Amino acid sequence: IGERIVTYIKTTPRTPTGGLNHFGKWWASAVYPQSLWVDSLMMYDIFAARWATAFADKPLTDFAARQPLIFARYLQHPSGLWKHAWYTDQQQWAPQQDIFWLRGNGWVMASLPEVLDALVERYRAVAQDRIKSAGDGLAVYEETGLDRALFENHGAKVVRAVDNLVAVDVP
Repeated sequence: IGERIVTYIKTTPRTPTGGLNHFGKWWASAVYPQSLWVDSLMMYDIFAARWATAFADKPLTDFAARQPLIFARYLQHPSGLWKHAWYTDQQQWAPQQDIFWLRGNGWVMASLPEVLDALVERYRAVAQDRIKSAGDGLAVYEETGLDRALFENHGAKVVRAVDNLVAVDVP
């Protein structure tokens, strides 16, 4: 099954900047064409990094190393937090308001250290910086309670699972 996943990762359509299109070849890519979603770092990049390391697959190692940098370029807000999605055709975040999906940010915090272990040296410092800025952004929201007010005011349930996901990255 691992080989099928690797084939999928290697052959799935990319965004113009080289990010793996979130919906790949699935029918939903017709609805959400050319999009990057924060979920994808957790869903495929950890696997790609581990497989590439285990089987000395240099192209897959480079791919796995570049993904967090591509995703950070489009999904990371100046606050350090990560937006849920980026639609390349519209050149916009989803949602457009300063609303952050905390579980998605938790996935970033959990996945980046995993990928970091497999990164080639030239990507390591930038990835470490992305982890730090995401953690700083989450800390501000946690300390001020803005996460609770922000999500409750927009009718969404507050997701506290981010605490458990972020705990893996706190020294």
